[in-house]
Amino acid sequence: YMWAKNSGKKLSGDASTTTHKTLGAAMKACLANSKCNGVTKESSTSYKENTGSTASTSSGKVAYIKGDAYSLDNAYYWTVIDGVKLSGYADTTVYKTLAKGKAACAKLAKCNGVTYEKASTFRTNTGDKPSYSSGMKVYWKGGKNVKVISYGATASSYTWTVKKPFYLTGSADTKTYKTKKSALKACTKNSKCNGVTKQGSTVYKLNTGSTAESHKTYTVYIKGGKSVVSSGKAWATTSGYSLGGLGATTYTSFTLASAACTKASTCNGVVKKKNGKYVIATKSTKTKSTGATSYTVSSTVKVSGDYSWTVKTDYSLSGYSSTKKYTTLATALTACAASSKCNGVTKEATKKYKLNSGSEPSSKSGYSVYIKGGLKKSSRTIYNTNYVWTVKAPYALSKGKISTVKTEAAAYTACITNTKCLGFTRDSSTSFILYSDTTVTETQGKLTYLKGGPFVKSNGYMWDYRTGKTLSGYADTTKYESAAKAMTACVSSSTCKGVTKEGTKNFRINTGTTVSTKSGRTCWLEGSEVEKYNSYYWTKKSGYTLNNVSTKKKYTTASKAKTACSKASTCTGVVKAASKTYYLSTGSTISDKSGYTVYFKGGKEVKRQSLTMTSDGYSWAYESPMKLSGPYSGVATLAAALTACSKDSKCNGVTYKSKKYYKATGSTAAPGTGTQCWIKQGNGNYYVSAKVWTSYEDKKLTGYDTDKTVYTTKKKALKACAKSSTCSGVTKEATKNYRLNTGKSPTTSSGLTTYLKSGSTVSSNDYRFTKTTGYVATTMLTKTVHKTSMLLPWLVPRTLSVTV
Repeated sequence: YMWAKNSGKKLSGDASTTTHKTLGAAMKACLANSKCNGVTKESSTSYKENTGSTASTSSGKVAYIKGDAYSLDNAYYWTVIDGVKLSGYADTTVYKTLAKGKAACAKLAKCNGVTYEKASTFRTNTGDKPSYSSGMKVYWKGGKNVKVISYGATASSYTWTVKKPFYLTGSADTKTYKTKKSALKACTKNSKCNGVTKQGSTVYKLNTGSTAESHKTYTVYIKGGKSVVSSGKAWATTSGYSLGGLGATTYTSFTLASAACTKASTCNGVVKKKNGKYVIATKSTKTKSTGATSYTVSSTVKVSGDYSWTVKTDYSLSGYSSTKKYTTLATALTACAASSKCNGVTKEATKKYKLNSGSEPSSKSGYSVYIKGGLKKSSRTIYNTNYVWTVKAPYALSKGKISTVKTEAAAYTACITNTKCLGFTRDSSTSFILYSDTTVTETQGKLTYLKGGPFVKSNGYMWDYRTGKTLSGYADTTKYESAAKAMTACVSSSTCKGVTKEGTKNFRINTGTTVSTKSGRTCWLEGSEVEKYNSYYWTKKSGYTLNNVSTKKKYTTASKAKTACSKASTCTGVVKAASKTYYLSTGSTISDKSGYTVYFKGGKEVKRQSLTMTSDGYSWAYESPMKLSGPYSGVATLAAALTACSKDSKCNGVTYKSKKYYKATGSTAAPGTGTQCWIKQGNGNYYVSAKVWTSYEDKKLTGYDTDKTVYTTKKKALKACAKSSTCSGVTKEATKNYRLNTGKSPTTSSGLTTYLKSGSTVSSNDYRFTKTTGYVATTMLTKTVHKTSMLLPWLVPRTLSVTV
């Protein structure tokens, strides 16, 4: 039956005392009740049968007036009226069946209905006014069936259900938007907005309602959750909600769960449980669930040219944005992505793809459309120049432009050496722009590299090291004794995003990813899985692939592929497509692909150098490329800096940056780039038996050497320790009481003094040279080759510059 819907109206008179919970139940009862002429919706769960057929105004209610019975045939609606006939014949044929009569009438524009005259006699009619005729029956031709188009799409980081012809109720604001893009973007930022109605080619309105109401021409975009693209589908995410019909199998990642869901015909979504595990769901109905996140499948999606494309078969798009015909989908999508006028691609035949200006599909058998959606976002962390970088696509920096360089390698170096630089954007293959601001905007085709902190590797992951910073939120209640233990726990936790050192032996694992300034604290942000091969660091990302993959050359192992990629300057990474199937890529855009794994090529490893040297009565632990905090009073030479630091009680070392040597209050070396530091050790040093001994007051060493002798003088004890391969130092435990120890780390013990074995020396020509293996001096003063080291009186060890 037909029902006339009247919003904000009600019907009078009760046809029944029953209150129905659903509209369907009320209408079914009304049709069986001869007194009932309609139904009134009084609330979301209250529907009443009415005797009245005239609707009157009543806020919040909806009246449904019962009409005639109808049928849908040949794309038209037909109403049956007994005891009448129509005048005028639309054609001369006498049809033997009603079906044939309706089929003929549907094809004739002048035909308004079919009259049953007698048995096996049906005629098509032009008349539109019925007249009484006993025994006859008219099948009145009504309006053509309106094709309802409904599909999911992605835009402005959200999923949207697109429906036509419908409209939404309620105004979320008073503005009129001229483009779909501006309207959808505004809706995502308006908490009251649940969707957008397109009322004309340049008229878009924001709505509070989310239920689509029938309309002749309007199109609605109903806002879903934030969009995630995975396993060839767009997913609407909603935090704090679960879905119905949860499966028993658990998955460790959304990528694995989404892949399983797309293979199951009954699956409608994925749920991330409170414990961090993922399960698939057969029902799309959402219910509140603290700590859970639902992912409802929206539409089939293809990722290309930094965009996600909604795929629909048996549809076409209107208007051509270009006259060119493309023979492959890839070239068509690339061209459309680069054109602001193009809103999608239609496959019209084999090897025939056309670019379209229209974005709303209409039915077309045998055609396929690819509707341009939102920009496909990706983010990953990589290693380069001893720092962690976050690579974001497709994003661009725009504020605080510093300079432009021609290569990515030059951009890394320039940004690291410029303290104002916070990142750079790849504007083109030969243009990399440095910026002093981190504000990014979505820009198709761009790639942005945001500078993080110094690189630390632990538990197979890279960590972004930040001094004077802290993270928020605790992933557990444990206080860990060391960063290493905290990082191990963090890697095992599904909610942990980083580690913060809050105090001595107090390391906490955190859920927050945004660092904030806090004096005295240090934090490490967890990055991607990382491994070192051929002197390069490789970031591993499962469930993804890269663009520009060359399948001409296949490698059977990851090591062979990485070796080849290391040698190719244009190679950006390795893609594992299957077992014993690895390919090289020159692309930078990533997209999800179940079963694939990407190994992004990062920068070359920066070797950390450590040695001990002596100067000005102290031993100094040299570290490179490392730095100390609290720099002050810079001088031009290392010698002057070491001398000044040795006389300054608050100075704990020397740090080098920007061609100057600074005294520093910090005593813990932190990773840096182009930096060196010299950490002052203990309370002075001694030279006995060609060894350097660093003294530490109020300290002791643990463990006694195999030589249990109690020596009465420091000199005797140091000589004995120098001869022992297991002795690491000597502790003065009392007057004339010196013991040999195996421990290497001095610990606090009031009144005791420790002498730690710190290195070997060679004396010659009134100089004492500190001996360190595994290093060579740089910047030679002469090309003369000497046969013995004793002929080098001019080599001053404290000005030594070293490389591995």
